Amino acid sequence: MNEHNATHDVPAPVVTVDKPSLIATEFRAFMCTLGGCEEDGNAGRAFYELATALNDGHSCLDLTGLAIDNSVVEWKDLLKALPVVTDVTSGVADSTAPPTPLVLNGNRLYMQRYYLYEQRIADQLRRRNQPRLLTDDVSYNTIVEAIKNLPAGTDQKTALFLALHRGLTVITGGPGTGKTTTVAHLIKLYRSTIGSDEALRVRVAAPTGKAANRLALALADVGQGDIPVSTVHRLLGRYADGRGYRHGPHNPLIIDLLVVDEVSMINLAMMDRLLSALPSTVRLVLLGDVHQLPSVTAGNVLADLGQSPPGFSISVRSQIQSALGFDPVPPTAAPTEKVITTHDLQDAMVSLTQNYRFNTHEGIGRLAREVVSGINPTLTRIAPDTTLAEQHDVDGSVVLISLDDDEDIGARLLETYNDYFSLLANRPPPQDLLLAFEQTRILCPAHEGPLGVNGINAYLTAEARRRLSLTDPRGHEYFHGRPIIVTRNDYNLRLFNGDIGICFEDEDSRPKVAFQTGERIQVILAARLPDHETCFAMTIHKAQGSEFDHTVVALPPFEHLRNDLVNRQLLYTAVTRARRSVTLLATPESIASAVRRSMHRMSGLPDQLLSVESRPSITKKPADQLTLF
Repeated sequence: MNEHNATHDVPAPVVTVDKPSLIATEFRAFMCTLGGCEEDGNAGRAFYELATALNDGHSCLDLTGLAIDNSVVEWKDLLKALPVVTDVTSGVADSTAPPTPLVLNGNRLYMQRYYLYEQRIADQLRRRNQPRLLTDDVSYNTIVEAIKNLPAGTDQKTALFLALHRGLTVITGGPGTGKTTTVAHLIKLYRSTIGSDEALRVRVAAPTGKAANRLALALADVGQGDIPVSTVHRLLGRYADGRGYRHGPHNPLIIDLLVVDEVSMINLAMMDRLLSALPSTVRLVLLGDVHQLPSVTAGNVLADLGQSPPGFSISVRSQIQSALGFDPVPPTAAPTEKVITTHDLQDAMVSLTQNYRFNTHEGIGRLAREVVSGINPTLTRIAPDTTLAEQHDVDGSVVLISLDDDEDIGARLLETYNDYFSLLANRPPPQDLLLAFEQTRILCPAHEGPLGVNGINAYLTAEARRRLSLTDPRGHEYFHGRPIIVTRNDYNLRLFNGDIGICFEDEDSRPKVAFQTGERIQVILAARLPDHETCFAMTIHKAQGSEFDHTVVALPPFEHLRNDLVNRQLLYTAVTRARRSVTLLATPESIASAVRRSMHRMSGLPDQLLSVESRPSITKKPADQLTLF
């Protein structure tokens, strides 16, 4: 090879693009041009930091975080003087002024659309949080007696009473506190009393297909399998091209009772869209766990709602005492304390605290409680030459495989799927594979890096192919038993991001994929699959809304850069995906680091709901390019 040719054989260097920084830079340049402040470095910094905050999931920028060289007052004065910013801090916005892409409200700087999302969500929830009179032919006493006779705890009965007598109820609680059971009781009560003649006007929805399927199966177990359960996208009628929705303010859903689960996963934009598509007469019930991970994109709606003061007003407390015979959570304040007693979500919030699945003093329940509380947990390390099953039998539902120990990590990963791999050898039907695969899962914070999804999936795929004697790596891509997860919505096939299927070969050796949809199994040709990937291991974000008997939570070593992705909410979400046992594959230092690091998203929604005065309003809709903001 001569020198000239050798130079051409050298591969070009790989250039990685920091997409968030690129977007923030372009946004800063555009805003500076639009505002005529190209030479103002401070204005440019504020614009750049706002774009960065949105990328990180915040709905706005907290100006107090910029108050290093300049005071907050100086930052606000600077921004108010710009033609691209409207100041609504005083509570009165000039509706005749031209719309601007940015909004200043107190110490928070917003893109206008996110300010409007928060404003509209607060307004919708405020208007819906009202008593709802029962129909004339329904006896109040009949419903009360039905609730009292249920095999449920006092928190659950309180939630049921409110859900049947109010327009809005927000039910929060961790795994095992009875949220799904409460939904089943609610629907059964509603259909047998209020809505028996219009049963199909009861709908249940969740952000992901997996969460919706879990709800559908739970309802089927209690004889409510005919209730339509869907994703929020399907409920709103997302068009096949993905460019709009059938239902909205001008074409609301025809529905009497809507239950939405896993609300922590719903972002600001989708919550705004959902609320605007509901009729004013609907009974709306929102469920979720405020300690879980927030939505992938901007917003943390359920956690924002959870900041409302706990308890009930004097009148509602008295009503519950009189009807159900017990005292619910005491009121938050005396009637003279106006700000608290007129909180916009008072009487709508119910927290389920009794755990029916876990003992909060041991095992998964204790681990979840300690993580939420910021307490570094004490964990039992797996004994050498002991299987995971044996260790869990001896030391309970939580064990640690420490990366500091001389463990064969690959062998431990294979052990996780031993039962599934043994099943593969007999090439069982897809329904058996689906059932077996849903028993266990490996969960990771990220795709790349040590103990990332991609590396673990490649390792376990190679083992599955070896056991099936598939020696050609280019053949049998959709081998019998390969689990896949959909990564892009396909509205024609009704497959959505996060849906999980199992590959199999039919009688004619054609590769197909089976998906569990409620009680039904949907089968499609593998060639028609939208974007997808193998999922022996999956990210913790993708696992939200799912439950498995056993989970392995793989955290990167403390010193690795990927460790900065792990925080308290991520770890809590991972360990609470398990029904029976959790294996932590980590170092004690990486677990301690996760527990110390708590995710907080900046938002003005809690203040919108706490306010009792008139709120600012922007009535004109931006036109042309400004609708982007």
